Amino acid sequence: MVGNATDLIMGIRNVKTLYLSDNTLEVLAFCCEPMPVFDNLIQLTVKNDRTLQI
Repeated sequence: MVGNATDLIMGIRNVKTLYLSDNTLEVLAFCCEPMPVFDNLIQLTVKNDRTLQI
């Protein structure tokens, strides 16, 4: 199921600290047009659980 998460993101765009998973970031890239600007953002953390195999 894919929807538009723009309203959710626009509602939290004034946060100072934002913690996202890599999956959330991927969904936002597909669902939010345009991506909001987080003017007050001081800290951004993106958690990645994927293992890199070489």
